[in-house]
Amino acid sequence: FIIQARDRWNEGLILGSFIPLDTSKAQTIHCLGNDHGTVTHKSKDPVSVQSFIWQAPPTLEGSGEVNFVYSVMQSSLQYWVRLNASSPVLTYKDAQTDGVSPMDAPCPAAPSPSAVYRFTATSSSDCVQSSCDYFLGIRTNDNDPTYLDFMLEGSTLGWVGIGFTKTGTMEAADVLGCIVHLTSSVVSIVDDWNIAGGHYDVRDSIQNVCPHSASYSNGRIQCVFSRQIITNDTAQDVPMNDDYFFLYGRGDIPFFGISPALTYHTPFMIPSISSNMMTPTNVSSLLV
Repeated sequence: FIIQARDRWNEGLILGSFIPLDTSKAQTIHCLGNDHGTVTHKSKDPVSVQSFIWQAPPTLEGSGEVNFVYSVMQSSLQYWVRLNASSPVLTYKDAQTDGVSPMDAPCPAAPSPSAVYRFTATSSSDCVQSSCDYFLGIRTNDNDPTYLDFMLEGSTLGWVGIGFTKTGTMEAADVLGCIVHLTSSVVSIVDDWNIAGGHYDVRDSIQNVCPHSASYSNGRIQCVFSRQIITNDTAQDVPMNDDYFFLYGRGDIPFFGISPALTYHTPFMIPSISSNMMTPTNVSSLLV
């Protein structure tokens, strides 16, 4: 086996250092300029469980967001390469920086794969979830009714998202979305905010989303996550028990500047904005 902590958006940057708890079976090695940022096996003896301590860099490096990437070999004929333990993505920040903070509230249990979503929106009336260019599902979390569960799915080379706005425009909209990093097929679930006067989003200072699952295969992205109805981020998160126009978004441009983002996009479904205001906490299913 081999494990590394890599920057979320720059895979060539290995972050932090590992400390093996059983040095008879694991060791750190030098790789890409980092002396202890890679941990691997020490012998060919079979190993079923290993534990390590990962120490974040003492100061902020890169984006401050980390994916743990690993490869496992069972035999010369059976092995798995470049797997990702990236749900949730680990976020760290230096005390002197304005890095992105994870939410401080506990996350609820994930909805079951067979969970029914009381509200769904699809890109056309004749598609099913597995074939729709865009699919959105919203439900109340079964274990904690102060959270809503979301499912986003679609055909894209970039991202799918849902926005909530009082104005019916992209500006000042609270946006939740899923982005695929095409060089690795890693999917990130993000909590964003469309800035006033612009058509692109910025990452919220507090990521008030609870990732449950995310995947990208054969050009289709799918993610499931939860969001508090009322969060601690009153500046950038709207309360989900109020009325909003829904913005249905999908884009094939995975990068804005140097960071993946939910960029400006051409409307792909009609309407791409709900025709009436709805309340996420009690909206019922309809085709939009």
